[in-house]
Amino acid sequence: MIIQDTREHNEVKRPGYSTWTARLEDSLTVPGDLIGTVLYMSPEQVRGEGLDARTDLFSFGVVLYQMATGLLAYSGVTAGAIFDEILHGTPRAPEHLNPSVPVELELIIGKALEKDRMLRYQTAAEISTDLKRLNRNLNSSEAVARVGACTISSRISVAVLPLRLLTRDSDDEFLCVALADAIINRLSAETNLLVRPTSAVLQLSPQTTDYQSVARKLKVEVVVEGSIQAIGTRLRVHLQIWNHAQGAAVTSLMEECEVTDLFRLQDRLGNSLAQFLGHQATGGHAGQTSYPTNDPVAYRLYMRAVECLLRSDRWSTQKAIELLDRSVNLDPQFVPALTRLAGACAIMATLYAPGTHWIERADEAVRRAFVFAPSGPEVHCAQARLLWTPTKSFQHGASLRAFREALRIDPQCQQAFTWRGLVLFHVGLLDEAKASLLNALAISPDDAYTLVFLGQTELYHGNPSAAEQYFSQAVAIDPSDYFSHLFWPVVALYGGQPDRVEDKIRAARQVVPREPLLASCEALLWALRGEQSKADRSIKRALSGKSLLHTHHTWHYVAAAYSVMGKLDSAVELLTKASQTGLPCYPAFLNDPYLTHLREHVPFQRLLDDVKQEWNGYRTEFGCAPV
Repeated sequence: MIIQDTREHNEVKRPGYSTWTARLEDSLTVPGDLIGTVLYMSPEQVRGEGLDARTDLFSFGVVLYQMATGLLAYSGVTAGAIFDEILHGTPRAPEHLNPSVPVELELIIGKALEKDRMLRYQTAAEISTDLKRLNRNLNSSEAVARVGACTISSRISVAVLPLRLLTRDSDDEFLCVALADAIINRLSAETNLLVRPTSAVLQLSPQTTDYQSVARKLKVEVVVEGSIQAIGTRLRVHLQIWNHAQGAAVTSLMEECEVTDLFRLQDRLGNSLAQFLGHQATGGHAGQTSYPTNDPVAYRLYMRAVECLLRSDRWSTQKAIELLDRSVNLDPQFVPALTRLAGACAIMATLYAPGTHWIERADEAVRRAFVFAPSGPEVHCAQARLLWTPTKSFQHGASLRAFREALRIDPQCQQAFTWRGLVLFHVGLLDEAKASLLNALAISPDDAYTLVFLGQTELYHGNPSAAEQYFSQAVAIDPSDYFSHLFWPVVALYGGQPDRVEDKIRAARQVVPREPLLASCEALLWALRGEQSKADRSIKRALSGKSLLHTHHTWHYVAAAYSVMGKLDSAVELLTKASQTGLPCYPAFLNDPYLTHLREHVPFQRLLDDVKQEWNGYRTEFGCAPV
């Protein structure tokens, strides 16, 4: 699974290490020499050890840190104090010193400053490649403008927080999140605004009132907060717009409506916000009399369902489906309700309840949505996610085309960027996957799904330290996140940290107790330790369960265990199944260090040829495609 590059060669990697063994015959720095200032020395130079090119890459990392933050990574009043910092200290996170530092640059700096040379960049070419990718991704995004004295230009980053309910009627509590979500969706239609999705703002404490802190955490320039008050049959919504640069509220908005007219309320609020931020109401429904639904009860049920789906657990998902069913029964042409219904049913099918029942319901909802809104981005996105399910046989090409169409219609569709990246790394288009996921991260810096998928992509790229950081971020944002815990043991397995694997598996089982993929990780760990009987027992548990969406990964890791144990035909059989059921990832099979024993095995070579041919097809159609 560890991917260094996709070039075919005969070098063999050592199991447990994430980089090719470097033969550095000519050191750039001589051991024992104190060249340059001590502030830029590497740990091995301080210890007087043998030096190589990686020593100079550490010093380059110190320079990068200084350029990004304006401060030195390590400091002290004496050389001894500086040496101690270099050996044992951890520099402050660059974003704490300069909030505009991109997360990718922070990861590059962190990898360059690794104290363990094996975890550091191994060659200048590696760090050069990552810096070029970062430069490309930054240049492909519009510069984010600053808000000053209500003068707005270029692209402005905005966060809309859940509203506060000023009355005690629990029946209206759902409006706090649902109305904010509706405003977020309305503002997202403006191509000149970069709006954080609801999933990002929900990570904040509901009691948060320090809007400067909110702006820094979400990396935005404008924070919108407000309140809802029920007065008889009317609702009054009051919004305040906070300017991070000024540290104060710059304006406020107020709208009232009947409780039966929620759609027009959120529409007016969204249009007013867009106009205040310096943009004409080019999206949404400005000046229109046609709305997704004219049934107030259907819309209220829909908003309740939206609030449920933002909690992402089985009970909430089932409750949302019930509410959406009632909503579309009242208005069969209510497209947003139909697409949310399709998504909720797909979640049930892939995470909570195997079988065809939920997929059939999702399929029907998507078909109905296409009849009424064939050009809706949310419809194409729902179709794409549905196509990439086990029941639909993981139709990679069709799914990627549908995501491409969704992004053509709505270039800021964060969900499309995230799930497109997921499909791309499964078919081995790793650079394209990373670019798509970084686009998603630019829209929502704290989306756990995006961070996990980026971590997996980095692992396929052969960057376990970067993968570790992404997984750590995801778990910090959502300690109960399903995918973070599920795949974190794999990062330890393939990152040269076998002693941490058991701890990661134990932690994961608190969240996903009966997950077969964890048994496959155990099997590989026992195989690496030479305990075949224990490995066989773990393999039996892994193959007797079902992982729903990610069974192909379970088969991949069991195949790796078989390879380590010398059971080559069994390994090829499972890798073939994995490639045919969602994981035709040529780079993963080619460069997995635990499949070394299969290199000269003819059936494996034939499998590689088949997967490579499929991979080349995806490269031709989707490789380096603009997003």
